[in-house]
Formats: sequence, structure tokens, C-alpha cells
Amino acid sequence: MISVIAFSLMFPGAVEGTEPFKFAGQYVEGCSCGNACVFELKGQDSHCDAVCFYRFDSGSYKGMDLAGTKMAFAGGRTGWLRIYFDGPTHEAREAVRQFALQALKDYGKLERVAAAKISVERSIGTYQATIDGIATFRTTKLANAPKSYSHIFNATLHPMIFQAETRSCTFADGTRHFKLKNSNSFFNSKLDVAGKV
Repeated sequence: MISVIAFSLMFPGAVEGTEPFKFAGQYVEGCSCGNACVFELKGQDSHCDAVCFYRFDSGSYKGMDLAGTKMAFAGGRTGWLRIYFDGPTHEAREAVRQFALQALKDYGKLERVAAAKISVERSIGTYQATIDGIATFRTTKLANAPKSYSHIFNATLHPMIFQAETRSCTFADGTRHFKLKNSNSFFNSKLDVAGKV
């Protein structure tokens, strides 16, 4: 993430929350770091722009069903945060909206929370993800088995991550915009997580 996820703030996952969640699905993020993001791995200030995507194939939050939902968020080096959510029904969208707000509550200065069509797809070793009308993201195809990281600082939503590379990314939402190219990316295509936020 990303994420994600590289924002110049203290990471909230260092202290466990009180609201239970669980999910299985996929996650991918990209940021402007040239190498593996030290915020994601060690909690060090990385001063980067980042975008992160989650796809929840199953799961729940406070008894609400997360199956078929998605969330994405973007943040900048000055500490701003924007959250987007998607789901097949009104109830599903409300569940993932509440989860995103709680899970990301300390990730940055929240500027916007919005419903949007989100796509997260993995095919032949690459990820493609979009926030409709706002962001497009693609990773470079992996030539070898990716390096993995566990026991990372940012472990609440993805306790193990794998190294990738952002091939290209464009984010533009009002006054907030950035582009990424040939920069850091992390992913996990087989998330199975439970905890509290």
C-alpha cells in the first residue's frame, strides 16, 4: 500500500484497534520511492506520493459483509488522504466505507471519501487497477519470483508483502494529482487477514 503505504505520519497499526475484521483478497500499491518504501517496511518517513488498492473476495467488519467490495486510497507527501470505495450493493458499499474510514483513520489528513467504480485485476504476473475517472495503475511483469517481506511495520492489513515495480500510474482528483513511473510497488495476491482496527 501504500498502503500503503507511504505517508509522512506515524503508522496507526502500531497500536491495535478495537473493531474486529477479517478478509481474504488481494492488495497492490505503488509509490514514488525509487526503491522499497521504508515507511511500509520500517515506519520511517519516506515523503512519497502513493496509491493503494484492496479487493475483498470475502470477509466482514463488525458483522457486516465485505464480500465483493473494494477500497482504494491515495495520499501525498504533505500528508493529505483521499478514500474511495466500491461494492455490489448499498449495504456492501456502506460496510466497506465504514471499514475504510476506521482502518485508515490515522493515515493522513482526510480530504475526501467517495463512492467510485474500482477495478483490481491480476493477469500473467502483472496488476492493473483503476479508480474510475481518477486513477490508472499498472505494474511491470515480474521476470522472477518476487522478494517477500514479513514482520513489517505496516502489518495490520497486509502482514506479508511482495516486491514489484510500478510501470505507470496517473492520479488526478481535483487539486491533487501525481504520476508514477518505474518506481516502487508492493502486492499480495493471497491475503487472508484477521485483526482489529
